[in-house]
Amino acid sequence: MLATPLGPDAPRATILLVHGWPDLGMAWRYQVPYLAEKLRCRVIVPDMLGYGRTSAPADPAAYTLRNIAAQMRALVAHVLGTDKETVILGGHDWGGAAVWRIAMWCPDLVRAVFSLNVPFSPPLRRLVEGEELVKRVPSFRYQLQLASPEAERIVDASPARLRAFINAIYGGTVVAGGGGGSPTTTSLSSRSARRRASSRARSTPGSGPRPS
Repeated sequence: MLATPLGPDAPRATILLVHGWPDLGMAWRYQVPYLAEKLRCRVIVPDMLGYGRTSAPADPAAYTLRNIAAQMRALVAHVLGTDKETVILGGHDWGGAAVWRIAMWCPDLVRAVFSLNVPFSPPLRRLVEGEELVKRVPSFRYQLQLASPEAERIVDASPARLRAFINAIYGGTVVAGGGGGSPTTTSLSSRSARRRASSRARSTPGSGPRPS
């Protein structure tokens, strides 16, 4: 997605927005009009590698944060026609983790940076496996399930199970008005659903745009 303010004046700034999992660039659809029309900024909103209709390499090494940083640098240069301009960098969820690393590794690219729901953490000197990570951050336990064959078994069982899985992730409902998935499929994303519900309950009118 690319949005440019109308009129003869040049954009006041360029903003690059990085989405998280399991979203697409469309997760920022409510923020883009405000940034482009009200703040008069150019807004670049890609689908990240492996999402939507982008290429999806089978090698996990393609998805490292360092590779993501290089891809975002190349994208900005392609859109702007130069590698000399800076951008305001924003991220949400896994995109929030990515923007901190992009700012570290591409400081000449970044004018300012913000991250939603992911605070900065410095790089570690060694790889932390999933089990150890969950001991440090118990709310990440769902990642172990998603990285295991169990997740594929659940969603591959039938098209209906896949639809239930997607509905559960995005808080959707079935025709009868019930939840989007069985207890098994919903367990893959119940923590995310509770966090979204809590966030909506805390939001107040006039609090400003936020990712869905």
